[in-house]
Amino acid sequence: MVAPAGGKPAVYTRRDGTPYQDIRRRGLYVVSPERDGAAHGGAGCTWTATSSAAWLTITSGASGSGNGTVTVAATANTTALSRSATLIIAGQTVVVNQGGAACTYTLSPTVLTIPTAGGTAPITVTAPAGCNWTASSSATWLTVTSGATGTGNGTVTVTAAANSTTSARATTLTIAGQAVTVTQQNLGVPNAPNNLRSSNCLPC
Repeated sequence: MVAPAGGKPAVYTRRDGTPYQDIRRRGLYVVSPERDGAAHGGAGCTWTATSSAAWLTITSGASGSGNGTVTVAATANTTALSRSATLIIAGQTVVVNQGGAACTYTLSPTVLTIPTAGGTAPITVTAPAGCNWTASSSATWLTVTSGATGTGNGTVTVTAAANSTTSARATTLTIAGQAVTVTQQNLGVPNAPNNLRSSNCLPC
């Protein structure tokens, strides 16, 4: 629906008795795709309606005579940014405002395994335009080398140092308030040389 954001009563005649046109709603707020706006005028007064934005189209009532109705349709706003457009009906302006979409974030992957030798890996962020996000690591061995901040779609690149220990390790990346689990394999325990034998080997 389009709800009135302000307006004034329609007036149909001047003091001298001649008819003129007026618009019932001077401000509209889009909260669903389609709504009517009323145009009021004296009989025989012709008028037209135009939109200033591609996302707001006039689906009926682009022209008329006397009283009539203009119906407009707004496309979905897929960004987080609000937007405004104007309708010109009978030479008068109707402002149409539309709020932005809620910010939602999708990360891929959400679980990451890095080789023992270390290296870099990307994480893709999918979000509506205008949605801000940040990325941070909770471990010193894993650093965010690019994409520490972003808006809308983007990529976070992380770099892991080589794991020179005999223990696997794990940490968490926080991107747009969501967790990405990062694990890295251990160096491993080297095999004993063939020329070494156990001290309790009897006989050897």
